[in-house]
Amino acid sequence: MSAALGVVVCGYLSACGSSATTDTHPSPPSGSAASIVVNPTPILVGVGGSAQTQAHVLDASNKPVSGATPTFQSSDQSIASVNANGVVTGLHAGAATITASYGGVTGSTRATVVTPTSISGRVVAIDGGSVAGLVAGVESGAGANVQDFTGSLDATGSFQIAAPLTFGATDSMSVLVDVASGARRYHPTLALVSTSKASTAALRPMLVPKTSVFSTPAYPSSAVDVSLAQAFQRVCTDDTNANCNSFFPQLWKAAVVLWSDADLPVPLAFNTQLTTSPITATDSINLWSIIAEMQNELGRQLFVPATLSSLPAQDVNGYSRKAVLVWVDNTLTGFAGYTNWIWDGSLNMLSAKTRVTTNAALASRSLMKHELLHALGFHHTCAWTTVMGGYGCGSAQSVTKSDAAAFSLGYQTRRTILSAGPTTTLGDALRGEQLRETGIVAARTGIPGVIPIASAAPKQVFFGGRLVSADGAP
Repeated sequence: MSAALGVVVCGYLSACGSSATTDTHPSPPSGSAASIVVNPTPILVGVGGSAQTQAHVLDASNKPVSGATPTFQSSDQSIASVNANGVVTGLHAGAATITASYGGVTGSTRATVVTPTSISGRVVAIDGGSVAGLVAGVESGAGANVQDFTGSLDATGSFQIAAPLTFGATDSMSVLVDVASGARRYHPTLALVSTSKASTAALRPMLVPKTSVFSTPAYPSSAVDVSLAQAFQRVCTDDTNANCNSFFPQLWKAAVVLWSDADLPVPLAFNTQLTTSPITATDSINLWSIIAEMQNELGRQLFVPATLSSLPAQDVNGYSRKAVLVWVDNTLTGFAGYTNWIWDGSLNMLSAKTRVTTNAALASRSLMKHELLHALGFHHTCAWTTVMGGYGCGSAQSVTKSDAAAFSLGYQTRRTILSAGPTTTLGDALRGEQLRETGIVAARTGIPGVIPIASAAPKQVFFGGRLVSADGAP
């Protein structure tokens, strides 16, 4: 016989009250248990920590048995205990078997309890913004044994996470920094760190804003969405073509190569020794008018006029130390202009040279801004409206807002790397953006393959008797 019961009724927008209902017997589970699958298998637990297991009761067709609630048991309560919800708590180092039972069927996982490793670091936001509300997560284990451990950031961006880690020769861990909930201000970042360095590496995850806010004379009070995936989107897929690159050169995934802030503005001179056509006063006026417009668009002085005789003597390749040389070269074929640049072992630009096929090219706003952005260390893109187009996509006549935003982002990133010394890179930040924002689903063992970080090695040239790295683009 059923008895009336008082049932508490609460709603999100209503007050708690009570109503009368009649007692009903729960429906029996549908189907019969044939197997139980327990995940993760195996499982890592830290001494003093805990980890959640999930037990799935399946019928003979491997379909979930509705309403089935298994019970849990540990083979050694002195090493690991388990509660009714499948939460395993590590008590002492060792191993225990966690068994889930239902309807005479059992499934199990092996729980290894280890002394946890303390992983600490401090998050750096490249725009200096607040990191409130962000969390750092550590993924440890391998295969089906992947587990996540998280910790909140404090007001300074510091975090500390105690996670059980294995220390095999090839073991690594993933450190992800992202929002705990709600909308993102920063792209997430995902760093892959060798487990052997977990307790000694000073982790400095580097956060990149989703929106670049900047102001230049040409673009006052501008805000532009910035995507690393777009900035690193190559204009073609021919790996044998050195010019098949992106606005942020592929090299930047590991290190950002730019002129140092101390080197700007860079002396720029006409190479009157190598030019195949005399450069006139009109040519000079045309080019410097274009440069002035370009500097207004990018918001800083980039170049300062110089004469060839005032600069260090050029080498056999036409480079002058800490300067950009421009000249007419009517022997160029296939392109109206071509720029080469070199950098040292400290990733500072050393020199650049820009050649155009005719004097008239020095008056082309689109061409010269394109080539001079090369001389600053940037490559091509087709990902947005840009002056750095090519390979089937058009070039704008001037530096666009997106160009200016990406230029600013490049320098913000460089300053952060130099001043804060993060152990993560733009490659790590790009992994985080793609994994968490574009819906890519990958097993942990597949993460390194999601974004190809390795790129063709830059060319090498001798400059001032030393071997340096070199690049070039039309």
